[in-house]
Amino acid sequence: MEAWDRVVGLELPEAMVSLASQFKVSRAAVANRLWKLNRIDEVDWWALYATYQDEWRRQRVRMQEQEGGPTFYITKQSQLGAALIRTVLGGVDAGNLTYTRASRILGVNAKNFDGLRAGVG
Repeated sequence: MEAWDRVVGLELPEAMVSLASQFKVSRAAVANRLWKLNRIDEVDWWALYATYQDEWRRQRVRMQEQEGGPTFYITKQSQLGAALIRTVLGGVDAGNLTYTRASRILGVNAKNFDGLRAGVG
C-alpha cells in the first residue's frame, strides 16, 4: 500500500490522522483496514479503536450538554435510530459496506459518520 509507505515513519496515531485525511474516511476505518491488511497488529488496532471510542463518548457527552436546540447529529440520530446507525457504521468499519452506500442509507456525508457515532456510543 503506497500511502502506508509514506507515513510508516510517523507515530501510529499521526499516521491514522494523515491517512484518514488523505482518503476522507474515519481514523477507525483506516486502522481497521490496515489491521486487515496486516500492516498493524491486533494489539495496535484494539488500542486505537478504544481511543476512538473514548473520543466518541466524550463528544457525545459534550453534544448532550450543549444548550440551545438540538444539533444536526442529535436530530439525525433521532430520525434514524441508534440501532440503524450502529449497524451501518459497524458494516463500514468491518469493510462490509462502502462509505458511499452507508452515506446513502444514513442520508449524511461520510465526514459526518464520527459525529453520528458519538451520539450512539
